[in-house]
Amino acid sequence: MRAFIATLYEDIPDMRDLDRILSREPGLRLIGEDRRHVTILFYSEIGEGDTGKICRFLESYRRRSFSAKTSGVSGFPSPRRARVIVLQIDSKDLDDIHRDMVRICPEGFDRKPFRGHITLARSRKGPVNVERYTSMGKNLSIKFRRISLIRSVLGPNGPEYSEICGVQLM
Repeated sequence: MRAFIATLYEDIPDMRDLDRILSREPGLRLIGEDRRHVTILFYSEIGEGDTGKICRFLESYRRRSFSAKTSGVSGFPSPRRARVIVLQIDSKDLDDIHRDMVRICPEGFDRKPFRGHITLARSRKGPVNVERYTSMGKNLSIKFRRISLIRSVLGPNGPEYSEICGVQLM
């Protein structure tokens, strides 16, 4: 199955202004607020036994909830040729959680360098230039409240997510 470990956060009212602006950009499909998260580790394929190991680890994982600040809008693979529009987050806490998960979780996850971000939108019609948006979304405060293992099933309207297991941050 396809799955990922993610941190979930509380509602960010200020992000709605950013969504309104991005919704005017032709060819972008906004990601619904209920599907946004910060991916810590991604597994394109993971077995049931490994999901059990991750769930047991998450159940014993103790960490305080924390807040972080956003550093602005960007795009992957680059702001000039973005297919994925993201809100960047620079956070030692997220880096520490990523390090913990890499150390303890079963092999098979995507080994791309970790860059904390929330996916805001995806381009439907090829790359878009989002450089004019890079100063937006700076210094928004995000309170992280949960770490979860989430199943991702690809469908015609995008992926469908369902939590396998998770733990509230204290």
